[in-house]
Amino acid sequence: MQRDDAELERAAGLAGRIIRDEPRRLFRLLLEEINRFPGPVTVESTPFEARCGGGGFNVTITPYRELFLVSVGERTPCTLRVASERDYYQAVDCALQHFLESRKPA
Repeated sequence: MQRDDAELERAAGLAGRIIRDEPRRLFRLLLEEINRFPGPVTVESTPFEARCGGGGFNVTITPYRELFLVSVGERTPCTLRVASERDYYQAVDCALQHFLESRKPA
């Protein structure tokens, strides 16, 4: 499946709202990592957040001044604060777990 690089760039541009270098870098890395998940994963951006999803998979990434929030799932989202590399890996693990669960046969 072909990904929309322009939309990914728009979403990555939201990292500019984060004033600290490390969380800004991790924001971009997380978007790139989710974009590499196999299957139909779309990335959309609004002026305030990036949304990744498709086929029951839903992750919302919201940048703030010194960190960003990652909300995984729709009905009862799990929300993580990401300000460090350790937080980033937890967010990737949570997003990947949700992605894999969304791909399980019913």
